[in-house]
Amino acid sequence: MYFPKQLFILLACFLIGCSHSSSFNREVWVDNPDIKNTSNPRARMVQDVMKNHLKTGMSRMTVLNSAKAMVAINNFYKMYAKPVIILRYPIGWSTIDPNFLIIKLNGKRQVEEYWIEQG
Repeated sequence: MYFPKQLFILLACFLIGCSHSSSFNREVWVDNPDIKNTSNPRARMVQDVMKNHLKTGMSRMTVLNSAKAMVAINNFYKMYAKPVIILRYPIGWSTIDPNFLIIKLNGKRQVEEYWIEQG
């Protein structure tokens, strides 16, 4: 069977593009805290974070120490804000809106629930 050169190149690009890891990588997460473009690697990792790293009942400090993604903002909150009950991490884009991993804490500052939200 004969494949045109363009089809081969397209197939190769597709396979290379789909080879990114979807496992949580703390260094990659920390290095990509914003949503400047549609290719934030957090979008590929968020399902692994929710499935394997976040657990109901985790303390706020455990979440912050495991992610270490929002150090400056969290330091600001420690100094000036009321206790945080919602943690919001940018993870990428849907069609035209940014997506965020939302972590809701209860009165004991433990994870109560978590979800992905557009906004």
